[in-house]
Amino acid sequence: MAIIKKNIWLLFYIILLGGIVFLVVVSYFKYEDLKQKSLTKQENFINLVSISTQSFFATEEMMLDILGNELIKNDNYKDMANKPKILDYLLDINPSILAFGLATPDGKLTFMSSNIDLSNVPNLKIQEASGDSFVHALKSDKMVLGRTYYFKPLKEWVVPMRKAIRDKNGKVLAIIVAGLRVYGKNSIFSDINFDNKHSFNLVRSFDNYIQVRLPKMNMLVVHKKPLPASFVAMFYKKATKKYKENINQLKNAEKTVSFEATNYSGKQTKVVMKYNKRYELWAVSQVEIDQIRKEFYQILFIYLIAFILVKTILYILFKYITDFEKRRSDYLEFQATHDALTLLPNRIYLSQNIHKWICTNAKPFSMLFIDMDNFKNVNDSFGHAFGDKVLIELSRRISLLIDKNDTLIRYGGDEFIVLSYETDNQKLQQLTKSIIESLSQPYHIDNLTFILGASIGVALYPTQEDTLDGLLRASDIAMYEAKKYKNCTYFFADSMKKAYVDNLEMEQELKKALKKNEFHLAYQPQCFKDGSVYGVEVLLRWNNSKFGNVPPDKFIPIAEKIGVMPKIGCFVISTSLIEIGEIKKILGKSFNLSINISVKQFLEDNFLENFKKEIEKEHFDKSRLTLEITESIFIEDMEHILQLLDAIKNMGLKISLDDFGTGYSSLSLLKNLPIDELKIDKSFVDEMLEKKLARKMVENIMTIGANLDISMLAEGVETQEQVEFIETLGCKIFQGYYFSKPLAKEKLIEFLHNNLNQI
Repeated sequence: MAIIKKNIWLLFYIILLGGIVFLVVVSYFKYEDLKQKSLTKQENFINLVSISTQSFFATEEMMLDILGNELIKNDNYKDMANKPKILDYLLDINPSILAFGLATPDGKLTFMSSNIDLSNVPNLKIQEASGDSFVHALKSDKMVLGRTYYFKPLKEWVVPMRKAIRDKNGKVLAIIVAGLRVYGKNSIFSDINFDNKHSFNLVRSFDNYIQVRLPKMNMLVVHKKPLPASFVAMFYKKATKKYKENINQLKNAEKTVSFEATNYSGKQTKVVMKYNKRYELWAVSQVEIDQIRKEFYQILFIYLIAFILVKTILYILFKYITDFEKRRSDYLEFQATHDALTLLPNRIYLSQNIHKWICTNAKPFSMLFIDMDNFKNVNDSFGHAFGDKVLIELSRRISLLIDKNDTLIRYGGDEFIVLSYETDNQKLQQLTKSIIESLSQPYHIDNLTFILGASIGVALYPTQEDTLDGLLRASDIAMYEAKKYKNCTYFFADSMKKAYVDNLEMEQELKKALKKNEFHLAYQPQCFKDGSVYGVEVLLRWNNSKFGNVPPDKFIPIAEKIGVMPKIGCFVISTSLIEIGEIKKILGKSFNLSINISVKQFLEDNFLENFKKEIEKEHFDKSRLTLEITESIFIEDMEHILQLLDAIKNMGLKISLDDFGTGYSSLSLLKNLPIDELKIDKSFVDEMLEKKLARKMVENIMTIGANLDISMLAEGVETQEQVEFIETLGCKIFQGYYFSKPLAKEKLIEFLHNNLNQI
């Protein structure tokens, strides 16, 4: 069934073949039915003719018997005066009889009905046409039929009927004769309907002369000679072979027989015969097979017209369905392989058609991986509908710059791929530069004007990679190198591949790190100026068997990218709560714990619920717990973020905004956030004593914190001068190597123990 659905023409051909088979079967049975009907019609006709002939001749014989007996009664046949009157009377009442007469045993006619001039009638015994039958009548007690011949006195074809008149001793006294009209009105078969589809012969069996031939044709030939013995023998042979009886048995049984045979003209005919034993006559009907075939061909023509008409309608219907399905299939294929927004080919199209580019004897080509810079800000600021309009304009601009033989693909989001047969480095530089310049031109969308940028990575086939995955990987690696600097093009190099492979290997190691217990925690004290401890910030460390100690700024972005950061974050929360809880019990003192929460972890379903369970499980003092979030969190769903922050505040936890001044925060946003603490980023602290701009940034951040009544914490403090300067601005809490590097649990206990008086 699936095959038929896949190729509907197969169903049409099955129906067509079935129709042909049905037509052949129906035609075959129709032909057989016509043959059977024709045979039945012939047999009915022969039976009717046989009954009619038997009845007619029996009546005539009886009449001749009566007439003969009347004529010989008291020797009336010798009375010449009364004979014509009797015979004329009989002619009047029997129009099928042309003439009556009486002949002597030697063949001489002694008198005739008055319509015949006796002088014109020859001796019947010596006349060629009547001699044999006359002699036969002398010997027979039955009425004998003579040969059909043309009777010139009456200008009619007649069949002589002869009956011997005998005395009591059986001696033939005379022969009464009569001429039976063969053709025309009041003839022997005038009341029987004949059609022109078959011929009928009444044949005398003892000498094979045709007595009656219908329809009339070549009568002089037909009645002049008997049927050829070979022809008759062939008929007999056909009959005896079919019915397994000899010809005498068939005659005695007076059975209606039928068979196929060849007629005089060499044409195949259907023959039906029946024998009349009393009058020694064969009634023979012949229908040419061509007549049946002709009738069949007429019906078959109608069948064919109907068949062709039906199949034509079916063909038109299937053609319509096929065309419709093709249009639908093409539409669905276009939908599947093209981007609905820009109508450009998509990544499915790329995977399905890359064989046209990567194949035996394929021309070298280049893959350009284009990614827009800062496009996410467009969607975040103006919505996706607005961003869609920008994407349409982007695709239009790129399309105008590439060659007609190149292929532009929207790979996903704001990523585009160009497959170009241009492989010359200098020309590719010009092409990518043109694309970047075009994409960097101002966009005028819905009365708004803004500027974007683009980064492009280029990989070459087959010199660099010879598979689709390899080209995508290489161009993607090059593109990410370009994104580090924005609005530029990078060509793939093997060194990039090594970094990429290392990155992949690190991803694999990160996925196994938790199970291998490769993570551990370190804690960096947060102190007041005099060294007394305010609290600690928990920091994650990864010591890998392959890469050694990997810094957080290298592995955390990778962990967030591959989706393992939420699990790692849970490890950090659970472990830090346990370890700090144990330290507090050992020291009998309480201090603050700050935990960094990644964006991925913060936005995970049930984050807050699970965090609350961990706190309650360890009976941790919520007032001594601070969650640190970064400014990057605000590029997500702001409404959802604010709800989470409010819920955290309601739990009694503090919220610290880390790396303030380096990201996306604004004053209008900051004043609406439930923030307890701002952390001055290390990058500002490092340069504030040497660079005026950095110092101004720190001063402004401190002013903002003071105006919003938010506590301040400076991180990355490494010198006493930094501490003193920041303190003059109003910052009370410090974190950095000046006070302590990050410490493992045991070292932290020792550090806190040495500073017990200051806690």
